[in-house]
Amino acid sequence: MGDNSHGRTTEEFMNKLMALSAGGAKPVVEAMRTRSQVVNLQEAGCSTLAELASESSVQKDAVVSNGGLDVVVSAMHIHANDAGLQQQGCRVLTMLADTPETASTIMNSGGGIAVVKAMKLHTDKAGLQKSGCGALWNLAGHGQDEKTILVKAGAIEATILAMKAHPSNENVQRAACGALKNLTAKSHEGKALAVQHGGLELIIAAMRTHEESSDMQESGCRALRNVMGTRMEHRDRLVRAGGVETIVNVLRQHTKSSDALEAACWALRTIASGGQTHRERITRCGGFDMIFAAMRSNTSSLTLGEAASEALKALTAEPRTTSNAKECHCD
Repeated sequence: MGDNSHGRTTEEFMNKLMALSAGGAKPVVEAMRTRSQVVNLQEAGCSTLAELASESSVQKDAVVSNGGLDVVVSAMHIHANDAGLQQQGCRVLTMLADTPETASTIMNSGGGIAVVKAMKLHTDKAGLQKSGCGALWNLAGHGQDEKTILVKAGAIEATILAMKAHPSNENVQRAACGALKNLTAKSHEGKALAVQHGGLELIIAAMRTHEESSDMQESGCRALRNVMGTRMEHRDRLVRAGGVETIVNVLRQHTKSSDALEAACWALRTIASGGQTHRERITRCGGFDMIFAAMRSNTSSLTLGEAASEALKALTAEPRTTSNAKECHCD
């Protein structure tokens, strides 16, 4: 249990540490290191480091070089039961995990494990779940080793729990889709776990619940594409869950978002590569016409043009092997 015998609230510590942060990350890290048992100070310290990291790449580097990662991860382990601290810790790690080198350092320090533990322990806290999913999204987006560790630590199960606990929260759902996209990219184990725990159905449900959000539709389509991958049983399950209709609806409703349209086209391309039955389902839902319309109406977007062209080729192709279906592994 954290020590708050000093009697200061998190807000009071925030004011003090923000003043210290005028001297950069070092005095904040030193304060956290010196009083590691004071939970309100640790929460305020994590929040202050997150603010510093958001200012510039120079400040972000300073947080890392002055030992910020170690004190944040240590605070998360020591004060595991404090949801506020865990949320701020995940927030810091999300911001710092933007390069392969830093993501590897975070994982080596136990940061990834701390994030998964926090998410599983505080499933009812939407803010923490959003920050946790964001951290997993970034940590899993750089290297296969980091991804493997996260999958084995239960990151996919934690993400699925977040989606189940907060279906009406768009921020949680979008971050969770981002996490699933990266956790399942080039990972057969990740895909199998996500499908086993109902990931495809949850992503589709999130897209339907938040159908007016272009960002949600883009994240959902990219997640669906990676989770289903090239296994026929995964594609079949997506189709049975109404995934084709949901993705085609993105093409109908989000005509001004080239990113959402591109993600939808790549997802349909992967489904269409699965066989004639799936191609016919897409065509019956109006997918062919919608893909063609997206390509015609956004001629300035080269990446959308490529995605639409590939989707149309898949829809009009003769039966082919599943190995031709590409996955999206990029952010």
